[in-house]
Amino acid sequence: MEWISVDDRLPEQDGTLGWHKDSSLEFVSVLACGYSSEDSEKPYVSEVNRLCQKTTGIEYLDSRCAALDEWRWSVKFHRITHWMPMPEPPEEVQQCR
Repeated sequence: MEWISVDDRLPEQDGTLGWHKDSSLEFVSVLACGYSSEDSEKPYVSEVNRLCQKTTGIEYLDSRCAALDEWRWSVKFHRITHWMPMPEPPEEVQQCR
């Protein structure tokens, strides 16, 4: 897998990812690479969600959301530069004993 620049494409523009959807939320988990603060010199990689909280029409629920119907990252990177789909798990996984 190769890193995808956020300038080229965002996860919500990729129809091949495994999306999780219900009536009020859509999200996908991806690996992201970016910087934790403005003065960070070295990027780091973390699993993050790219999500969109949908308007429900229920005032109490909608009023608790900072941003409705807008795509955003779920973690506090200062700046995300690249992302990639999550890798598939290994075919054989040994159980811990």
